[in-house]
Amino acid sequence: MADVSFIDAESYQGGGKYGNEVSFKSIVMRQMIKISDNSNVEFRGGFWEQRSIVVGNTVQTIGTYVPDSREIYSNSVLYLSNIVFPHADKELREVIIKSRELIKEALTKYSVEVDREDENIEQGKTYDRKFEEIKDRISFRAFRRAELEKLFVEISCFLKRIDYFDSESFEEGV
Repeated sequence: MADVSFIDAESYQGGGKYGNEVSFKSIVMRQMIKISDNSNVEFRGGFWEQRSIVVGNTVQTIGTYVPDSREIYSNSVLYLSNIVFPHADKELREVIIKSRELIKEALTKYSVEVDREDENIEQGKTYDRKFEEIKDRISFRAFRRAELEKLFVEISCFLKRIDYFDSESFEEGV
């Protein structure tokens, strides 16, 4: 039987798609690259694409979901804001908090709470919401994407303000 060994997380040098460096700075940079890639597409809603293929003597229809590019972009920016927040200065923290509040208000505006019976205490702490009409879901996602685009600009300005990519000012443990 093979011996199982563990890699010390502090000394792990990684590898793969983005190189060998595994540091907080490299994680931020990778996320910036992902956001850049996710913003270079047409922003549109998700949809099911149906394709017919011939298998033997029969024709089968295969459904493939094409993701909502607005949600992909929005989630990418949210992740960046989450990892930068603990390191942010007062100005950026206020912007992040305000952005989250505006998105929460928009969700309340465009959706309705789902009437349901809670099965346990944990469920009672969550709020389920749904969009009554497609136009409401579209309006919310468009608003959310636009708001997070502004947030991304603010995060970029913060990183420039602290000279993040040209200095040691944002290193691990600082």
